Amino acid sequence: ASSAPVVIATRPIAIGTTVGAADVTVLDWPADAVPPGTLADPAAVVGKVVRTNLDEMQPVRESHLADQRLGLMPLLIEQGK
Repeated sequence: ASSAPVVIATRPIAIGTTVGAADVTVLDWPADAVPPGTLADPAAVVGKVVRTNLDEMQPVRESHLADQRLGLMPLLIEQGK
């Protein structure tokens, strides 16, 4: 069975937290079970703000992250409000 690199949270990360290098690591994941949108490069995650709470060992998806320059208000306002 082949594997693919997947960025995972090394600890619970709360919404609004800027991800640091120690907050994520890369694990080999079964290639046929990688969740869609999951990131493989920790450099794509570090410095971004999480849009949703992440659990320890949870794969990090592009949709979980926001660009730090956008600020937190867009994350805290429900869509359509």
